[in-house]
Amino acid sequence: MDISVLFYTTHLSKSLKNSLHKFDKEELMADISLARDFYDEALETAEFPYDYRIKSLESCRIKYDRYYPNYAVERTYNDLFGARLIVEDYSQAYEIANRKVYEFGCIQSEEDFRRELNVLLGGE
Repeated sequence: MDISVLFYTTHLSKSLKNSLHKFDKEELMADISLARDFYDEALETAEFPYDYRIKSLESCRIKYDRYYPNYAVERTYNDLFGARLIVEDYSQAYEIANRKVYEFGCIQSEEDFRRELNVLLGGE
């Protein structure tokens, strides 16, 4: 599957690195609603093979109220779409994740491997 079909481009006129207070709340919520619709359609059309969830608009409003005015929009809504990969055992997940990390040149030693595995398992 070509994941580029899941790239949503915002219709907002400002960078998402800006804080929430620099956006009109209703304009931001309208763009989030468009993003949600985009993901619904894109995932259905692409026959996305994994479990996923799209954050509800109500949940997005709650996050806005919680993080207004100082958080950046991208930080506040970086979890709008979430995919879950279901595997029979963790070795499959390690193989998938570590292959990508290795291909990007992040793993070049056993120490690198251990570090990336720790991150994968939820460590820091």
